[in-house]
Amino acid sequence: TVFTYDTSYTEIEGILDTLITKNISSVSEREQPVYEYVFDDAFLKKWKETVDLAGALTKDEVRTVALVGGVGQDALQAFKKAIGAKFEMYEADDILLKTIVRSNPGYVTWKGGTILNKYHYKKVTLEKLENSYN
Repeated sequence: TVFTYDTSYTEIEGILDTLITKNISSVSEREQPVYEYVFDDAFLKKWKETVDLAGALTKDEVRTVALVGGVGQDALQAFKKAIGAKFEMYEADDILLKTIVRSNPGYVTWKGGTILNKYHYKKVTLEKLENSYN
């Protein structure tokens, strides 16, 4: 887009005043890239199970937060939509995530900054997660 500025002088009741007018002289189109994210069905299935567990825990007033590594905000939002997550999701460094938990997805329960338990996604149950807080 190109703007032009015109300067004109006008005299009103003996006072000389300056008017600066800004006009659009041309508009050029540009292409905006649109990305479509495609996720593996098996991976989505694992995460949809996580969403189900999180939904059950939310009823017990347990806050659920997911940390995801190696993606940008656009991909994160597309992923969140693909799995139907209602909980908070944040980006984290891959090394940090591997330090916290090794499985993908993995579950960590903590309270007051203290880690209570860690679970592999194949071995976690709602009962185990709920018992972590008791």
